[in-house]
Amino acid sequence: WTVNVTDHVKANGIFEQLSFQTISNQNKDQVINELLPAFSLDPETTIIDWIRLCYLPKGGLVATIMNWNTPRSAINETSAMNSMTISVSDVGAALARAKDIGMYLEEGEKPAYKSMPIYGNVLVARAFLEKGSCPIEFCCFSNQQPLGSLQ
Repeated sequence: WTVNVTDHVKANGIFEQLSFQTISNQNKDQVINELLPAFSLDPETTIIDWIRLCYLPKGGLVATIMNWNTPRSAINETSAMNSMTISVSDVGAALARAKDIGMYLEEGEKPAYKSMPIYGNVLVARAFLEKGSCPIEFCCFSNQQPLGSLQ
């Protein structure tokens, strides 16, 4: 999962609090821009302030946190759809912890059942890495409702 953030210091701290382990960090002087032309970006003018690769030991999920300077990371419709799902045993507790570690919750956010392909109705709640951007869903696959019971 690649996430573009406007504040890598805060995002890095949140990922650490979510138990992600750092693989590597690169500041703007260490980022190699050779691959940028493939994305129609000029390696001479593009500046990436920070890149962190990190992983969640349970499950092996890998995240790349990027803080762009030029072009600047922005919060927009695309970043609001760039979501990650983390499996947890207690969605309510995960949501409370997300709030405690500085993630943003929408007004009235609480665990609710959601119909998912293959898994059926599972308990889910969502918090944002930055306000309006990069949602992380906390999902409990073992606390399911029978299919057809969603309201």
